[in-house]
Amino acid sequence: MNRRILITIEYKGSAYCGWQIQKGGVSVQQVLTECLEKICGHKINLCGSGRTDSGVHAMAQYAHFDCNYDAIPDDKFPQCANALLPADIKVLCSRRVESSFHARFDAKKKIYLYKMYYGGTASPIREGLFTYIPFELDTEKMNTACGYITGRQDFSAFCASGSSVKDFVREIYSVAVTQIQKGFYTEYYFEICGSGFLRNMVRIIAGTLIEIGRGKMQPDCMRQIISGKMRINAGYTAPPQGLYLMDVIY
Repeated sequence: MNRRILITIEYKGSAYCGWQIQKGGVSVQQVLTECLEKICGHKINLCGSGRTDSGVHAMAQYAHFDCNYDAIPDDKFPQCANALLPADIKVLCSRRVESSFHARFDAKKKIYLYKMYYGGTASPIREGLFTYIPFELDTEKMNTACGYITGRQDFSAFCASGSSVKDFVREIYSVAVTQIQKGFYTEYYFEICGSGFLRNMVRIIAGTLIEIGRGKMQPDCMRQIISGKMRINAGYTAPPQGLYLMDVIY
């Protein structure tokens, strides 16, 4: 019996070269594929909802594969896979989907979260999971700038150089920055939901918002950066360790 199975995966990306299989490093996709092949007893083509860069994490990455081994119920792949997977990669759930379903092409929305924090010194327990900012940020200014990001626009200014993408238009449904005080540290959470994202788009927007939050740029610069369509006008690319693929909506 041939089944198409959709799995939801959570992983800490610190030890991996990213989601996609590539030469010169161990990827999350590679580890999962090898695990599923052991379980199913045949070659697996694991298709993810999208790539995540080296060091980037996922709270809910989605991927589908076809399985010819019918001894495992549709919803029992987490128990089987997690017994073989390392501690930093886990399958949260699994279900059967139509044979025409595609984890990448059927995705309607993606939600990313970028975590930052400020304090008098770097926090050991946040290392690798947050980006340390050695100065306080003005979230009011950052949220004013966020207002210019929503809608369907050309986001060329927020795409990494060298990208082969020809269409830079994406629709952003919601974007906001929140702030929480936790003991000696102030945590900042930048959440963005869109139809899709360009290479390093979320990290470049995060870097631009950090510059605005610390007063190096004004909030209305965001509008000018978008209309100018030039990468050089945007802020720096924020580090990968603060970024999470939070969810994918189908």
